Amino acid sequence: MKPWLVALALALVAGCSAAADDAGESTAAKVIGDSELTPVTGDGANIPAKYAPLLDAFGLLEISPTNHCTVTHLGNGIVVTAGHCFDAPATKTRDLACPAYSIRWGYRVDRAPYLTSTCTRVLAAETNRARDYVIFTVSPVPTAFVRADLGRAPAVGTALTVFSHPSHRPLEWSQTCTLAASTTAPTEFFHSCDTEPASSGATVIDDATLTVVGIHDGAQGASNYGTYLSATPLAELLGATH
Repeated sequence: MKPWLVALALALVAGCSAAADDAGESTAAKVIGDSELTPVTGDGANIPAKYAPLLDAFGLLEISPTNHCTVTHLGNGIVVTAGHCFDAPATKTRDLACPAYSIRWGYRVDRAPYLTSTCTRVLAAETNRARDYVIFTVSPVPTAFVRADLGRAPAVGTALTVFSHPSHRPLEWSQTCTLAASTTAPTEFFHSCDTEPASSGATVIDDATLTVVGIHDGAQGASNYGTYLSATPLAELLGATH
């Protein structure tokens, strides 16, 4: 295994023409949940202090001047978002050239981004009815990251939270919600944390462990849905065992 993958595996393991985000999440006016999206200040002082170390790990991905998604840095330059943000193929595909996308990190209601990165390589991507994810690398590498839980699909009822760039705005917090089982695929789950277009690709975080357990993909009726992180090839790419 490459040295950077070994280092990333140690850092991540906790426990053992794009398809526009606007298309994936219906209209800009649509909010799933209780409409409690909270704009995050530059110092994060207006949200619970436990989230402060994570805030600079969330980025706004620019697909075009009008289409955006939310991404999350997992460490060592590895980033995840929804596969439809990259127009990912229906079958799992590895080692692809990157689109000419840029990511702005640390963009908040009263603070400009502290860093702009570009996509350097797509490690794996897939978009179909059961999975919707892309795993890619960026440069320069953001300073903050969120640990990934690679070894489990969290239990129904787990408290979740989401940070995203709804409707292309500065970072906002969804408050919390709970995980519900999907009725369509065991690789997916439902949740009701607040989102809007451009929240596509935001990571879904276990609110107790503050680890990434899923990727928010869009809205389906009265619920949001996402792909379990354990259903992606991230652990396989890292050579991790659980």
